[in-house]
Amino acid sequence: MCVKGFLNTFKQFSDLTHELSPGIGRVTICSTNPSAFLFTLPNTIGTLHLHFSNGRDTIDQDVIISTLQSSERTAAMEKLLTVVRLLIQTTESERISA
Repeated sequence: MCVKGFLNTFKQFSDLTHELSPGIGRVTICSTNPSAFLFTLPNTIGTLHLHFSNGRDTIDQDVIISTLQSSERTAAMEKLLTVVRLLIQTTESERISA
């Protein structure tokens, strides 16, 4: 839901990500911080790769957090990161060393 909410702040995605559009979202965190529990906006996360699909159409969007200027996008990103933090704390996350 938060992936879709953040992507909805981009005009080009609003038709696909409106409130009534069901779908599946996925977030890949690209960070230099080895501890995913301690990341903050925007200091330690470099890029998020967001994926959203409604079964017919798909969005793949790389977001460089430090470049977010809009207060609407920053608020949506903070909400998304809060949910990601909660998921990390309650599930076994997959970490891949690059």
